[in-house]
Amino acid sequence: ANTTIYIIAGLFAVLGTLDKREQLLLSLYYQQELNMKEIALVLGLTESRVCQLHKQCVLQLKQRLVDSI
Repeated sequence: ANTTIYIIAGLFAVLGTLDKREQLLLSLYYQQELNMKEIALVLGLTESRVCQLHKQCVLQLKQRLVDSI
């Protein structure tokens, strides 16, 4: 249980290191459950660019989370 709490706290900390657009993208995808095409319309980007940014964000989060442990 303590490990789970530690990981969640770390995840929240690294989420805060992303810029606002990246945070919005992840929020729209994971919380609002919009698809890449819908997110592209909201952000004024192409669907492929949204996909690239999503992948970049996830990789950044993984690396920052690993670095924080």
